[in-house]
Amino acid sequence: NNNNNNNNNNNNNNNNSANITMELPKGYPTTTTLQIVSYRGVPPSSSADTKIYVEAAVTAARSAAKEALDLYGGEECAFACCAAAFDSWRVSSEEFGRGVGSDGASIGVGEEVCTLTTGDDEVDNDDDIHWITSENTLVDRKSVFQAHVCPVRSEDMVRRAVDRLIRGSNKIQRASHNMFAYRFIDKLPSGKEILKHDNDDDGEDNAGSRLAQLLEMRKEDGVLVMVSRWYGGTHLGPKRFAHIVNVARVLLVECHATGGCLCDGGVECR
Repeated sequence: NNNNNNNNNNNNNNNNSANITMELPKGYPTTTTLQIVSYRGVPPSSSADTKIYVEAAVTAARSAAKEALDLYGGEECAFACCAAAFDSWRVSSEEFGRGVGSDGASIGVGEEVCTLTTGDDEVDNDDDIHWITSENTLVDRKSVFQAHVCPVRSEDMVRRAVDRLIRGSNKIQRASHNMFAYRFIDKLPSGKEILKHDNDDDGEDNAGSRLAQLLEMRKEDGVLVMVSRWYGGTHLGPKRFAHIVNVARVLLVECHATGGCLCDGGVECR
């Protein structure tokens, strides 16, 4: 049987936190080593800096696991991996301290970079954010996939939309991954149009880019799509990418077919 260890990295001084799920696969520790199956920052601390912290912690844990197998012939390493992750998290927090966020605003560790804007009124006013969550979920070997879409017109809207969806639902906060992609045309005052797009894997490697490819193939404009996955304990392999893309595609098709939020900029979203 597979056993899971949840390593919740917390810094009590700044409220930054993350979840790293580690699995002890069959053959552990002599022939295989500990595996990290998911990781993500925990809202409200899911900032750009938190992502850096958690990715560094994951790298440290994986290095400790590989060392235990390669150098020491396969010894128990769960506690060593947790210790390595905690040490990396502490070092990252100390190195960043109080600095400058990715948007140029001065921030402290634990503050929400992804929701900072230049004016306080903009932070509190999310009336332009309208999410549609699919009423249907896809289940495969206890892993659950659910799609969400939201119309967006700027990168600021993307940041606020992601923050609002995750912070507004305990269920979505508990998802193993909330991967997303967005694509919109930004019209400059000069009249020039620029295509802006990006994606985030949220710990599910290459999932964000699969969603980005879906938006590109469908020539979507002004759309943010997110897929939540709740890990069921069994690795799905490449099949998981098909599920992620399929639930997103189905919801996009439904939204366009009903003439809803993606067609009218969110005025009549359900």
